[in-house]
Amino acid sequence: MSLDPNFFCQYAPCDNQNLLAELVAMASIQQFQKREIILELGTQQKWFYLLKQGVACSYSLQSDGSEITDCIMAEPGMPVMPSPEFDIPSPTYIEALTDCTLVLLKISDVQNKAQYNPGLATLINRYLSRAWHDHYKTESTLRLLPARDRYKWFLKEYPGVIDRVPHSRISSFLGMSPITLSRVRASI
Repeated sequence: MSLDPNFFCQYAPCDNQNLLAELVAMASIQQFQKREIILELGTQQKWFYLLKQGVACSYSLQSDGSEITDCIMAEPGMPVMPSPEFDIPSPTYIEALTDCTLVLLKISDVQNKAQYNPGLATLINRYLSRAWHDHYKTESTLRLLPARDRYKWFLKEYPGVIDRVPHSRISSFLGMSPITLSRVRASI
């Protein structure tokens, strides 16, 4: 499967064609099946994953074994990573909620090239800055809104995802029980 250089411009702007060509040369593409774990909890991150197609999530386990979904990734180009800190073990699991296609860049290669290529360093910083800005904006929104408004926000921010992934993941992400999600959906 070939990769269009403009893929790298979907999530963070970049008009440097040489840089885009370099990223394409560094990239590989990997398929993940629905429910496949992309990254295990406690595993060292070796790859910078970017979503090409599909829906993925980040989740943790509570002491009783229940899962808490803290992030749903559905936007093409979006980083599919548990943390911007590459030198620590993953604090969460990353799972494919649908069949996913990811673009992979080896973190060590990106870091080595970024030392000598300020354009690459800037682009990676843009990706990470936007991803963590979006993540914290989402967390703030979910903390402040009542259940009905959280659900409406989800439908707007994640169009079509409600019909593609388990509602248990969505209810966990929205901070409500599956029963509450069902009642909210029925009332709208």
